[in-house]
Amino acid sequence: MSDPFNVQSHVRPHYTLPGVMHYLQTEFTKNERDRITWELEKSEMKSYISLLESENRQLKYELAKLQSSDDISNQPFKSDDMGRLTKSKKVVQDNVREIIYLLNNSNVTAQLDTLNDRDLPLHEMERLNLNTRNTEDSLFKNQKMLKRSIAENRPFLKIFQNNILATLDNKLRCFKIDADSQCVDTGMEFNGIEIKKIKGIFWLDKDRAMILTISGITIWTIQGQRILSELNIFDDVLFNPEKIRHIDFKHKWLLLTNKNDIHIWELNIPKISCPFDTIVENKYDIQPSKGLLDCILGITEKSLIVLTSNLLELEVYNFEGEILQTIELGKDVSKKKYSHGGRLFLNKDSSKILVQLKKHIIIYSFDQKRTVFQKTLENAPVSMYFKYNNDCIGIAYKDSVIEIRMLETFDQVLFKYIHRLPTQLGSQTDMTSQNDKGLIIDATRIDGSKPILLSLGDNILKLETTDNIF
Repeated sequence: MSDPFNVQSHVRPHYTLPGVMHYLQTEFTKNERDRITWELEKSEMKSYISLLESENRQLKYELAKLQSSDDISNQPFKSDDMGRLTKSKKVVQDNVREIIYLLNNSNVTAQLDTLNDRDLPLHEMERLNLNTRNTEDSLFKNQKMLKRSIAENRPFLKIFQNNILATLDNKLRCFKIDADSQCVDTGMEFNGIEIKKIKGIFWLDKDRAMILTISGITIWTIQGQRILSELNIFDDVLFNPEKIRHIDFKHKWLLLTNKNDIHIWELNIPKISCPFDTIVENKYDIQPSKGLLDCILGITEKSLIVLTSNLLELEVYNFEGEILQTIELGKDVSKKKYSHGGRLFLNKDSSKILVQLKKHIIIYSFDQKRTVFQKTLENAPVSMYFKYNNDCIGIAYKDSVIEIRMLETFDQVLFKYIHRLPTQLGSQTDMTSQNDKGLIIDATRIDGSKPILLSLGDNILKLETTDNIF
């Protein structure tokens, strides 16, 4: 028989502060999700009611028109005809108001996507950072989703301190990052520029930007929202702007490649409006002898770095076409790894250069004059960046996963997030097709504060803030 006074049979549950906090946080998250779901359903019902009311008014109008059609055809124009026309005008105006209301509704994109069997809508939970995460994703600290629709062209993303130029909704738009790391829409749009004709976007300073299109270059002032100067730099050069392969810009040097030819323009960029013919000061043409996989401007003034294709090498040129240095990379790299091209990422802060050959990456140190790192990744990145003194490497993959690593501890993923969740796409197939359109990542620091990571793809501009990894 059991002892009723046995202490072990009356052991009280043991509560811990972390356990209680976890329980409260879990319940709060559930309540917030339920609240958001209810708000979404409420908004959808309001829109549906408005739609039904509009249809009801339209049906009443059609009925009145049918009832009076015989009279109208047999009688001359009278004052009551004017009344019917006035009523018709009022119906049209009401319908227009309903359309405007629906378009101004915050969930109209989601509703349209649902009605047309498109991707799943972007829920407000994404903005509130309440979406489900795995253990690695628990490092999320802050995320903001700016806007989403169907992207039609290659995205562009350029950052200068807290200033952002990005292509959203088939427009080139300007944003700022405020003191709270929030992305603020400045309301500026570069009207008159077709996104499909843009080849490159560059910040000159916080108030000026240079847009390169197949027609030439245009200098914009951000504050004044107007064009300072523009020039068709392709007029007197045997250069097909439709077939630009590589683009780079630094200080006053604009580098473009076409097939295996390299062209460099020295630009005298004005701070005020000036005649078009005063922008270009000098031109340089270089033809590498070993083929061309990628080309960027170098660390020193008037130098460039070429990744060659015949033999996997880095060649450093001056603007006169003279080879200053040759660096062999292909001793342990098979031709298959770079048969489809390569990309260069220069880190001036640490005097290193990262070479991406599909899945394989190589890092060469100009200070140590040797290759300091090689690695073959499981998947090929679609976008990367390599910057800062601590050699921070950002890697974006085709499935929208973005990882932040450091060269010194490369095998450790220090920060990870997903640019666009699979639940927003409906299927893995949809995710692949959407991200084929392009995903770009970059990072910025504002006055030495914690870094801000940015990603742009599928017409979404996303910001992430991180702590203690840079």
